Amino acid sequence: MADSCEDCPEILKTKFQVDSLELCIKKQDVKIEEVRGIQEARDIEHEAMIRGLTSRMDNMANEFDSFKKNIDSKIGEMNSSVNTKIDAMEKSIPTMFENSVNALLAKIAKWLLISVGVLLAVIILAVTRPVLIDALDELHNKIENVEVIE
Repeated sequence: MADSCEDCPEILKTKFQVDSLELCIKKQDVKIEEVRGIQEARDIEHEAMIRGLTSRMDNMANEFDSFKKNIDSKIGEMNSSVNTKIDAMEKSIPTMFENSVNALLAKIAKWLLISVGVLLAVIILAVTRPVLIDALDELHNKIENVEVIE
């Protein structure tokens, strides 16, 4: 009877249903493993992307730091250069002022001396004119009164 129970359609049906459920469970296990594999692959991909992004950000931070140091040094050099030029200009302003004042005074003195010379010449001519006219008249008279001796 044992053989007959195993061949019973209800038992066979139940065995078939159990086998079907086991296949469904295995199918679900395979799907779960597939999803786990896909998720692990995505996680690995995301970790690689994050590592790449982190290394890029570190590289950019290093480049920005070197750029900042470079700019700071250039600005420092420019500040010192500008400061030295401004100091030199501050030192040269009094000498430039003195030179320009001296040049102006020299021009004033030159024209003053020229005008004094012209004025003296006019005064001398005005004072000596009557004497010169008298001397010329006397010379003229002597020439007219000269007797030619033969």
